Amino acid sequence: MNQHFDPRSFPNLTLEDHLTTQKWKWRLAVVYGTVLLFLVLIVAAGPHTRTEIANKGIEHGFSAAAMIGFPP
Repeated sequence: MNQHFDPRSFPNLTLEDHLTTQKWKWRLAVVYGTVLLFLVLIVAAGPHTRTEIANKGIEHGFSAAAMIGFPP
C-alpha cells in the first residue's frame, strides 16, 4: 500500500497512453518554465543598488535612514 510510483508498474501502456504522458510532461514543463521566466523578470526589473532602493523608499514617503541596512 505504501509503495512509490514505479513506471514499470504499468507495462501494458498503449501507444496512445505514452503520447498522452508525453504531452502532459511537455505542458507541465511549459507551465513551470513560464512561471520561472516570470519570476526572473520580476527580479531583474527590481532595484539593484542601495541608491535605487533608497530613492524608491523616498518616493513612497520613507526616509533612507529608516530602511534596514542604511546607516542613520
